[in-house]
Amino acid sequence: MVRLVSSQELAQHNTQEDCWVIIHGKVYDLTKFLPEHPGGIKVITRWAGQDATPSFESIHPPDIVDHYLGPEVFIGEIDKSTLSVTKVESEEEKQRRAAHAKKPALDEMLNIFDFEGVAKQVLKPDAWAYYSSGADDEITLRENHNAFHRLWLRPRVMVNVTNIDMSTTFLGTKTSIPVYISATALGRLGHPEGEVVLTRASHSEGIIQMIPTLASCSFNEMINNRGRGQAQWFQLYVNKDRKVTEKLVRNAEEKGVKALFITVDAPQLGGSLFDRLFIIRGKAIRSQTSFG
Repeated sequence: MVRLVSSQELAQHNTQEDCWVIIHGKVYDLTKFLPEHPGGIKVITRWAGQDATPSFESIHPPDIVDHYLGPEVFIGEIDKSTLSVTKVESEEEKQRRAAHAKKPALDEMLNIFDFEGVAKQVLKPDAWAYYSSGADDEITLRENHNAFHRLWLRPRVMVNVTNIDMSTTFLGTKTSIPVYISATALGRLGHPEGEVVLTRASHSEGIIQMIPTLASCSFNEMINNRGRGQAQWFQLYVNKDRKVTEKLVRNAEEKGVKALFITVDAPQLGGSLFDRLFIIRGKAIRSQTSFG
């Protein structure tokens, strides 16, 4: 029989030395896991004795606790009758809700800079920090930005454009245009449905989606949301535990993923300037997988 944990009992386990949290209605003892968390201890301890679900689900796939941690961390289920249902909307949330209401129509967005400007207004501060910042002094981010400004498209004039076919093939897979959706982690920071939104969009537009290792959705969620005949690739971070990596690769192959892309330049996570500011405030956003 599953044990019921009252909110009063949960609140007593609110320190680094004794850390219980709620995740999707279940109570977990994460005390021993704290030193192993790649995102640091404070990311978890700020929710010690509380419901960590809102913060957790914006970053992690729902099955990650059961997948990576043993059953011994599970204490029981929270007794919902003991929970307070009062929620006060913060001033920050009010401003963000107002910004959402004022968003321009999609057909009024003319370029990427328009999307960036709106995103800055409607995303939570930690989400904006994660998506917009670069590593350390951000020189690479700046130079990449400048490099793209030096690229020009040379028009082909005096050509019959009555019928245009922009389709091509990537690694033997047909795509409607020479563009694919590259792997980007933590999709739920930008949309409550996370990466499955991109799965559906890539199918409707006939392009390829690269599934990220560090997605907010589970691998199976993205696989199960693909359409008939849809091609997907898989981006892989090599885990320190090679058995975990082998399991990921075999699963991707069994599920019909067409190509494997291995990230080879991230033996250590880079330090984001804005991310470090959130670490100071106890709001760090970090991935859930150890690399090596």
